[in-house]
Amino acid sequence: MKIPKQEYATGAEVGLDSNARKNRTGTMMESIVEPFIASAASKQGGVYMAQATKAKIKAEWHIDIAVDKTDRRIDFAVQIANRLYFIETNFYGGGGSKLKSTAGEYKDVSAFFAEHGHTDTENQKYKSEFIWITDGAGWHSAKAPLREFFNRSPALLNLQCLQDGALERIIK
Repeated sequence: MKIPKQEYATGAEVGLDSNARKNRTGTMMESIVEPFIASAASKQGGVYMAQATKAKIKAEWHIDIAVDKTDRRIDFAVQIANRLYFIETNFYGGGGSKLKSTAGEYKDVSAFFAEHGHTDTENQKYKSEFIWITDGAGWHSAKAPLREFFNRSPALLNLQCLQDGALERIIK
């Protein structure tokens, strides 16, 4: 699977205000990452869900997940046997404080999902893991928050890692 060149993402940002830029690059990153998630889940006999919420997971998979805030919307959730993978994606074309706050938030989210159990309607327990897929030139100026997340969380990937098959090695 080939990932589009970064220049396209940068070009899409030109002329947009910061909120539109965030929405556009977030949606673009999700569309780039989704085929990798679909493929990894399928190869392991699992299923995935985009824009997963507690209610949607309960309705479709009959699993009651613990969430750190009631309106938590997860970019992707993958269910394979008794494992759940919660995946967030983003792309940062430029630096700023948002990168640092996101890294801090995701460090806490990763710890939360690892510590809290999830059960289905038959009381089967599910272990979970948080995976963060992020990329972009913005991270060149914010390496410390990335390092802090990486040191405390099991999975931090970029687009090159996806192309190299890292997601398939994690999701099993």
